[in-house]
Amino acid sequence: MFARTLIVAGGLVLALVGAAAAQTVVTGTVTRIDQPASVIVLQDGRMVRVPGGTVLINGQPMAISTIQPGTLVAIQNGQAVTYQNGVYVPADPRRVPYEVSGRVTLIDSVENVLVLDGLRPIALTPDMQVFQDGRQVEQDISIRAYSLHELGKLLRQAGFRVQDVSGSLATKGHFFGATSRNIIMVCERPTG
Repeated sequence: MFARTLIVAGGLVLALVGAAAAQTVVTGTVTRIDQPASVIVLQDGRMVRVPGGTVLINGQPMAISTIQPGTLVAIQNGQAVTYQNGVYVPADPRRVPYEVSGRVTLIDSVENVLVLDGLRPIALTPDMQVFQDGRQVEQDISIRAYSLHELGKLLRQAGFRVQDVSGSLATKGHFFGATSRNIIMVCERPTG
């Protein structure tokens, strides 16, 4: 009888610990509010869906419609989300969002790298978001990749003669086809 009581009490303690762990509180400063989606975007980049959750300001529950950007909030039982393809989807709990800010000095669309002032490179992944002044900006970028054959044809049509082709600055005079990341062409335009 004592063993059964101990097992039941142990199970009850585990159930209470699980319930306490399920109740999450996220704190941060509000950057933006998407009221139709009930999503609050925090200054560090985290996004939290609020329906069913409670937003506290100075310990007092508040309606999402009354919250202003710049307000420090505590969100109870919110759902972490990310913005993908125009909709909010549940966030992968294994990924921890972080915020990086600065002035963009270079965008390398080939390597998917954004360089901020101070020469800080940031490798971009498809699930990252870039905001301008706290607002999300979407840009469609079209990149046309040319083959060696196409570039040679374009240069010949423009009156140039190809003298040398390399795959990189380190391998001058050697082009390794599709395995070369670059196409470096030395051309000459005949006079006359």
